[in-house]
Amino acid sequence: MAVHIDRRRVGGSTAALAVLVGTPSSPFLVEYVGGRVLTGVAAFVVLAGAAAIAAKLLWPDLHPLLGFGWVVLAAGLAGATAAVAFIGAYAIATSGSLCDRSGSAAPTAAQVAQLAVYTIIGVWSFQRPRRLLWGWPLAVVLSFAVALLVSAAVPHGYCET
Repeated sequence: MAVHIDRRRVGGSTAALAVLVGTPSSPFLVEYVGGRVLTGVAAFVVLAGAAAIAAKLLWPDLHPLLGFGWVVLAAGLAGATAAVAFIGAYAIATSGSLCDRSGSAAPTAAQVAQLAVYTIIGVWSFQRPRRLLWGWPLAVVLSFAVALLVSAAVPHGYCET
């Protein structure tokens, strides 16, 4: 039995994964390495390049600029969703004392579950441009919800605020 691997889909999904993980983490990485303007520009160029590659490989029928535009629009929607979801999840976690035993963060199991849900749904949503517009924000909301559920299920303690 021969297995056919669509290299375009694998490459596009890998680039999509770089965009999904790189978008929320890039500000922290830039600050970690010193917050230099050049570092921020380099991070933006890498993310934009990954977005362009993902759009070109996953949506070959779309003009590259149009595909890139879909990713930028979806990133904006996901960013706005993340801001609202973070505030809601923070309020629920602190009022429910769902932090880890040190009192300063979500339990590691919750963070792992959150990343898994976000990346799986996010890469799935990248497979079609219209799906990306609602799928990426959905990945954000569901990842925060799963993190809260796991936080409630594992041993937790008082949150230091």
